[in-house]
Amino acid sequence: GVIREAVAFALRGSSVRCDDAFADDLPPVEADESQLSQVFHNLALNAVQAMPEGGVLSIRAARDGDGVAVTVGDQGAGIPPEVLPRIFEPFFTTKENGHGLGLAAVLGIVRAHGGGLRLVSSPNNVRAPRPVQFTIRLSSSTMRSRGVSNARITRRPPNNKKSRTSA
Repeated sequence: GVIREAVAFALRGSSVRCDDAFADDLPPVEADESQLSQVFHNLALNAVQAMPEGGVLSIRAARDGDGVAVTVGDQGAGIPPEVLPRIFEPFFTTKENGHGLGLAAVLGIVRAHGGGLRLVSSPNNVRAPRPVQFTIRLSSSTMRSRGVSNARITRRPPNNKKSRTSA
């Protein structure tokens, strides 16, 4: 699916491996597939950069009420508390060769799809199995009939009309 393909591409050539688990009862969501691919590619790329010696990128997708929650966690050093308030700002970076657009794009895309983004960071906490965890929540497409904003993974055919596919 979209998530596995985007993550596999970002991990290519690195010593980071992916451990993923997707619940069987995930509801469909309505969203632009290429944009959601960019979200998960950016998060995986950040994880690779946070774990230069290798490690495990964990991805969990589960039903969350009427929607889907996808949690992406890595085994890097975590994000320092003084940096946290700025990490979603465009052009803010802590990387020598960074541009500061990755996480700003992630937040913008998730919000554009009516979703939410939560970040938990536990820097230097050796007991935390995943010092950095991003959780993305997207609403089920079944909410559309009730007039609630929603999001669904779709493939855009050549005529740019949305079609439904599975995650």
